[in-house]
Amino acid sequence: MNSVDSTTVLNGLIAMHNRTLPMYLANATRAWYSENDTHAREVLDAIAADQQATVERLGQLVMREGRPVEMGGFPIQFTSLHDLSLDYLIKKSIELQQRDISLIETAIHSLEDGSDEQALGEEALGAAKGHLESLNELSLNNT
Repeated sequence: MNSVDSTTVLNGLIAMHNRTLPMYLANATRAWYSENDTHAREVLDAIAADQQATVERLGQLVMREGRPVEMGGFPIQFTSLHDLSLDYLIKKSIELQQRDISLIETAIHSLEDGSDEQALGEEALGAAKGHLESLNELSLNNT
């Protein structure tokens, strides 16, 4: 492992997973969703549920070390997304998911090889790539 504290890396992963656009949309009002958006909403909710499960598992590792879990806050720019089309939100989610995959890869490399933390990071990476596939499929279906 590099000189980076694993708890700091894990808390960074927690904040990233806990404050994604799908997580924001799952917690935000849904009044603007149309009946035609049911499938997209289900996919976004499933992504958010997976991310919440990852947050909980990462948090358990942090707490096991006796350290505080840092959940982070949603980016302020998310508040300006309420009136935008679902197509735009899916495209924005894809862009942000690609960035998050790069961040997860960087985090994994800073964790101790063979550690529980690195194994969970690898799982999170696999899930993030799967979420990206789901978002790309939604984008194709909504165009």
